Amino acid sequence: MKSLFEYLDYRLYLADYIADQKKTTRLFSFKTLADKAGFGARDFLYRVIKGQRNLTDKSARQVSTALCHTSAEAEYFKTLVFYNQEDNPGHKERLYHTLISLNTRKHGTAHLRHVREEQYEYYSTWYHSVVRSLIDLHRFSGDFARLAGKVRPQITTRQAKSSVQLLESLGLIIKESDGTYRVTDKTITTGPDLSSPVIRNYHRATIDMASRAMDIWPGEERDTSSLTLGISKQTFEKMRKKLREFRHELLQLARDDKEADRAYHLNLHFFPVSSGIEEKPTRHL
Repeated sequence: MKSLFEYLDYRLYLADYIADQKKTTRLFSFKTLADKAGFGARDFLYRVIKGQRNLTDKSARQVSTALCHTSAEAEYFKTLVFYNQEDNPGHKERLYHTLISLNTRKHGTAHLRHVREEQYEYYSTWYHSVVRSLIDLHRFSGDFARLAGKVRPQITTRQAKSSVQLLESLGLIIKESDGTYRVTDKTITTGPDLSSPVIRNYHRATIDMASRAMDIWPGEERDTSSLTLGISKQTFEKMRKKLREFRHELLQLARDDKEADRAYHLNLHFFPVSSGIEEKPTRHL
């Protein structure tokens, strides 16, 4: 299985570990690991992996001991536990950077660190994606003032220049021999994994932009709507799948558009606004 240092979800790591052990030890189970870690409840780790229970500092150390972690692995695992269970955005982001630091300390110029740092820079500021789209739409050869003037809300010339330098360093745009820039791929997406606090901060910024758009743009220039639905978990998953398929369809339409002349941003939000009828709060051991 993958190294612990490649995970950003400790529950997924534990699930993968148990599945991997079952390949060589037929009778290995959640209870086997729970017994080894010294937990009295035979289904405790099963409930942890399902998100029904959380680990504490003590129980995280018990799991690390049972898994024969090295000191570096134990520190990473404990930090990962706290990161996954933290609700405060500021605290969560600090733990996220601690994970990157621990990963780098273990692997030097690790691939995880390389990818996450690039991700952090690109998604740390909302207008980088807008600048990238504008370069795709309009011939750009270094007129940063003109580029900045096309962004809404407008950014400074200095911000536009810094954004172009970042996009070029990340390989998202390239400079041609004639001095013009072009994007390396027409569309880009964060994908389904939104575990990073950086991505969440990016989405918060775009949600704020959507709110301001109602004052900036007239009704015929935008589309705003909302629905409140009473549905089951099964129907939620069906709708969630359809939303993923819809996003893919929209990306393909954008790729095929030969007459594109403006950058748009689309936010889709689908989240609960009530608890379940029999839902109980998560307990801590």
